[in-house]
Amino acid sequence: GKKRDYIKQNPAKQNLKPGDRRKFKAEIEKHGFVTDVEVSVKKKKTGEEVVCMLTSSALKDETDTIIGYQRIIRDVTKLKRQQKIQETLLKITQAATSTRDIKTLLKQLHKELAQLINADNFYVALYDEDADAYSFPHYADEFDKINEFEQMTLKKSLTDYIRRTGEALYVDKKVRSRLKKSGEAVMIGTQSPIWLGSPLITSKGVIGVVVVQSYRDPNMYTKDDLEIGRASCRERV
Repeated sequence: GKKRDYIKQNPAKQNLKPGDRRKFKAEIEKHGFVTDVEVSVKKKKTGEEVVCMLTSSALKDETDTIIGYQRIIRDVTKLKRQQKIQETLLKITQAATSTRDIKTLLKQLHKELAQLINADNFYVALYDEDADAYSFPHYADEFDKINEFEQMTLKKSLTDYIRRTGEALYVDKKVRSRLKKSGEAVMIGTQSPIWLGSPLITSKGVIGVVVVQSYRDPNMYTKDDLEIGRASCRERV
């Protein structure tokens, strides 16, 4: 959201951390304005800290004395989170094609993703076209156990559906029922009320799928999270 208002107090005192206030004050006194300065703001009602972009201009009287400030504050917390998730998904795709220790790389990227979205149940499935099967270089799951040295065909599974369509998919009970009824996908393994899958796409095509799911909370993920997955699909490596 965007909020525009007029205040007498220098907005640096309200919005910036002490270390950034002096620089902000110098800039606005020199130029009369600042544009898109990233600041942390605490919401009055909840005390929640959000990331905002602050644009501010000084209002002066006829003697060129600053008498107030006009400011526009845009809450970009959601945007920042989406960008970070996209960056992490892109890193996962890059790690999947790396000649380095893929297990170590994916383990670290799992930790990064878990700071942005619930990833208690998470896996990366890499597709072997010659074998028409999947391997799992990294996974975490509360119920299902996977032998990392064993390839699985997963014919018509949700994972295979994502790989075949090349599209990110948000799967709740309604979508699961529709896919099952149409025969487009069959359910394999312990079913979860919410499942989110995104293809790993390179210049050579879809090389695998990354999945997060929750067995306990059907509202764990949103359609916004799906858009993140779709955006990451366009970031081909």
